[in-house]
Amino acid sequence: MATHIKALVKDFLKNQEQEVNYRARLKNIVESNIDKKLKKHVYLKKVYKNKLIFVSESSSFSYVFNLGKDKLLRAVREQFPEIEGVKITLG
Repeated sequence: MATHIKALVKDFLKNQEQEVNYRARLKNIVESNIDKKLKKHVYLKKVYKNKLIFVSESSSFSYVFNLGKDKLLRAVREQFPEIEGVKITLG
């Protein structure tokens, strides 16, 4: 029984490591494709149903973000083809 638990923990830790690597790669792509000034006011909240969900401080920053979101989506989809879209909300 102890070996079974050990295997479960090992698989869990391996999955967690893969998730951390996935998020780190995604964060690097996002940060390299968003303007420096915009990064202060817009951030990636989560990935939900294969969409990147961003949060903005105001509608003016949302507008600026929306102008460049197609470029961002293309850059993300080069390494993560499963990502289908980008959405921004006020928060």
